[in-house]
Amino acid sequence: MDLAYDLLDSGGKRWRPVLGMMFADCFGRDFKQSIKDGDVIEKNGDILYACALTEIIHNGSLMADDLEDKSLMRRGKPCTYLRYGEDYAVNTSTLMYIAPIIKLDTYIKDADKKQRFQDIYQEEMFNIHFG
Repeated sequence: MDLAYDLLDSGGKRWRPVLGMMFADCFGRDFKQSIKDGDVIEKNGDILYACALTEIIHNGSLMADDLEDKSLMRRGKPCTYLRYGEDYAVNTSTLMYIAPIIKLDTYIKDADKKQRFQDIYQEEMFNIHFG
């Protein structure tokens, strides 16, 4: 996971999660935290999860694309595959595509909605890799 965090922590515009939070706010979703019995309670964690999901997937695609294009720099540093090796970059970018959907059960309980989400996710992953 070090490679994934390395790329995620290196900056970027983060417009995908910001846009997602703006849409959620327009629909009345609140992101304030509260404390109950000493525990932090995050309101609407599903929205925050979805926003993070978009950023993780996007960065995974950047990592794979940098290797495919033999790019040299990403966000002012040598690309991940140059610093850590091609094998690690391929495996990490693949992990960044898969890992976000592992916790899907935490946020989507309805089996039909979960299946619909997975169908859309698979279709869109196909679309970004098709060309």
